[in-house]
Amino acid sequence: MKRRSFLESSTRIKRSRKPGKCPSCGHSPLASILYGYVGFDGGLQKKLEEGRIVLGGCCVSDDDPKWECTNCGQKVYKKLPEESSKSIKK
Repeated sequence: MKRRSFLESSTRIKRSRKPGKCPSCGHSPLASILYGYVGFDGGLQKKLEEGRIVLGGCCVSDDDPKWECTNCGQKVYKKLPEESSKSIKK
């Protein structure tokens, strides 16, 4: 997997729902990022191996990305409802 440099990844991409493909490289599908302490089982292991889920770590904040491209590492943030309404009013 190619990792993005700081400069490449410094632009925050926000979407109101999960994109069908990566907005940077076009890879499909994006993986959901799972945060917190997780209990490993066969189902989770399979999703990790398939690239449907990536682990985001145990520290959770209000400003964490929701999805990640397993090809280029681009992170995509969930657009909050108030952000969506601001863009509509413009």
